[in-house]
Amino acid sequence: FKLLVEVGQIVPLKTYDRNSKMALHRDTLRDIEQLLQTNYLYPKDFTISQVRDLLAATRKYVVPLMEHLDATGVTIRTGNVRRLREH
Repeated sequence: FKLLVEVGQIVPLKTYDRNSKMALHRDTLRDIEQLLQTNYLYPKDFTISQVRDLLAATRKYVVPLMEHLDATGVTIRTGNVRRLREH
Protein backbone atom coordinates (compact mmCIF):
# COMPACT_ATOMS: atom_id res chain seq x y z
CA PHE A 1 0.00 0.00 0.00
CA LYS A 2 2.68 2.49 1.05
CA LEU A 3 4.82 1.78 -1.99
CA LEU A 4 1.89 2.29 -4.37
CA VAL A 5 1.11 5.62 -2.67
CA GLU A 6 4.78 6.67 -2.81
CA VAL A 7 5.07 5.98 -6.53
CA GLY A 8 1.75 7.70 -7.23
CA GLN A 9 -0.17 4.68 -8.48
CA ILE A 10 -2.89 5.01 -5.85
CA VAL A 11 -4.32 7.99 -4.00
CA PRO A 12 -5.22 7.41 -0.34
CA LEU A 13 -8.56 8.71 0.88
CA LYS A 14 -9.31 9.82 4.42
CA THR A 15 -11.43 7.36 6.39
CA TYR A 16 -13.01 7.72 9.80
CA ASP A 17 -12.24 4.16 10.82
CA ARG A 18 -8.55 4.07 11.64
CA ASN A 19 -8.52 0.31 11.10
CA SER A 20 -9.45 0.62 7.44
CA LYS A 21 -7.64 2.13 4.49
CA MET A 22 -9.25 3.37 1.34
CA ALA A 23 -7.56 4.36 -1.90
CA LEU A 24 -8.26 4.83 -5.58
CA HIS A 25 -6.04 4.14 -8.54
CA ARG A 26 -4.94 7.48 -10.00
CA ASP A 27 -6.57 6.66 -13.36
CA THR A 28 -9.88 5.87 -11.65
CA LEU A 29 -9.72 9.18 -9.79
CA ARG A 30 -9.05 11.00 -13.07
CA ASP A 31 -12.01 9.19 -14.70
CA ILE A 32 -14.29 10.20 -11.81
CA GLU A 33 -13.18 13.84 -12.13
CA GLN A 34 -13.97 13.74 -15.87
CA LEU A 35 -17.36 12.16 -15.18
CA LEU A 36 -18.18 14.94 -12.72
CA GLN A 37 -17.09 17.57 -15.24
CA THR A 38 -19.30 15.99 -17.89
CA ASN A 39 -22.38 15.82 -15.65
CA TYR A 40 -21.98 18.92 -13.47
CA LEU A 41 -20.52 21.72 -15.54
CA TYR A 42 -19.51 24.80 -13.54
CA PRO A 43 -21.45 26.44 -11.87
CA LYS A 44 -23.98 23.60 -11.45
CA ASP A 45 -24.27 22.40 -7.83
CA PHE A 46 -24.48 18.74 -6.86
CA THR A 47 -24.87 16.68 -3.70
CA ILE A 48 -23.27 13.57 -2.25
CA SER A 49 -26.47 11.69 -3.14
CA GLN A 50 -26.22 12.72 -6.78
CA VAL A 51 -22.59 11.60 -6.98
CA ARG A 52 -23.51 8.36 -5.21
CA ASP A 53 -26.15 7.68 -7.87
CA LEU A 54 -23.85 8.73 -10.72
CA LEU A 55 -21.09 6.38 -9.58
CA ALA A 56 -23.45 3.63 -8.36
CA ALA A 57 -21.48 3.62 -5.11
CA THR A 58 -22.31 3.86 -1.43
CA ARG A 59 -21.81 6.86 0.87
CA LYS A 60 -19.02 4.89 2.56
CA TYR A 61 -16.92 5.47 -0.56
CA VAL A 62 -18.40 8.68 -1.95
CA VAL A 63 -17.95 10.82 1.18
CA PRO A 64 -14.16 10.23 1.44
CA LEU A 65 -13.87 10.70 -2.33
CA MET A 66 -15.67 14.05 -2.22
CA GLU A 67 -13.65 15.19 0.79
CA HIS A 68 -10.49 14.39 -1.17
CA LEU A 69 -11.74 16.39 -4.15
CA ASP A 70 -12.56 19.30 -1.81
CA ALA A 71 -9.11 19.15 -0.21
CA THR A 72 -7.32 19.07 -3.56
CA GLY A 73 -9.34 21.96 -4.99
CA VAL A 74 -11.26 20.01 -7.62
CA THR A 75 -14.56 20.82 -5.90
CA ILE A 76 -15.77 23.56 -3.58
CA ARG A 77 -18.14 22.67 -0.76
CA THR A 78 -20.79 25.11 0.43
CA GLY A 79 -23.01 23.56 3.08
CA ASN A 80 -24.39 20.31 1.71
CA VAL A 81 -23.70 21.06 -1.95
CA ARG A 82 -20.57 21.13 -4.03
CA ARG A 83 -19.55 22.51 -7.36
CA LEU A 84 -16.55 22.09 -9.56
CA ARG A 85 -13.92 24.79 -9.28
CA GLU A 86 -14.07 27.25 -12.15
CA HIS A 87 -11.25 26.78 -14.65
